[in-house]
Amino acid sequence: MKWNTLTFVAIGALAAFYVVLSAPGAILAAVMANPMFSAIGNLIIIGIAYALVALLIQRVGAVTLWALVVGMLFIPLPLAGPPGALIKVVILGSAGLLADIIYLIFRKSDKIAAVVIGSTQVGSTVIWVAPVLGVTNVVAGGLIGLIFGGLLGYLAYFIYTRIKSTAVVKRIQSS
Repeated sequence: MKWNTLTFVAIGALAAFYVVLSAPGAILAAVMANPMFSAIGNLIIIGIAYALVALLIQRVGAVTLWALVVGMLFIPLPLAGPPGALIKVVILGSAGLLADIIYLIFRKSDKIAAVVIGSTQVGSTVIWVAPVLGVTNVVAGGLIGLIFGGLLGYLAYFIYTRIKSTAVVKRIQSS
């Protein structure tokens, strides 16, 4: 499968959709003056989105590109850090690269790839964010994040199995 305009449009559309899904958590966190509200909601989205993008696009490098676009869209928003923080692009790009490496290793089995991607994305996010949110037992939080992320990765796989036979997904994957 080669890269073409449709692939880039799909990545951009999925990135914009991810920002829209993440925005309510940021708004709630701002209103409640507690970043915990945003973190919990966005962990669910993270666990599903990274795995789902890998399964939908099915090209190594797609999740990295998607995450870089998300990072750029996040720059002016209070998502994944304070507004204006350019480091968001690097952090999210690194997470996308990790997801791409996992997809490359496990691409023979969509289910295993999705579970491992979800697990590592949520687990690593919990480990990064836990100290900021005041969680003292980072190891226990990371283990819970790994398990929870694996379940979210499986949910991403379940969603993918329901939509993979649609015309849009077939067109993205066949181009």
